Amino acid sequence: MKVTIETTPKEIEIIQTTLTRLVNELKGKPDVLAKWGLNQIDLGRIERFRDTIRTAPLTE
Repeated sequence: MKVTIETTPKEIEIIQTTLTRLVNELKGKPDVLAKWGLNQIDLGRIERFRDTIRTAPLTE
């Protein structure tokens, strides 16, 4: 899937930081994941999405 968004570099930085903190907080906590209706597979998807944003080509 290809997605095009208009945003600023600062917003991308904030999203990356937030996703990293979220992943770090949820790793190894299946009870918290379950509370949010998530599982380890979903957490992996969040990590891949974060990594995709990090490596995506940016154009001004």
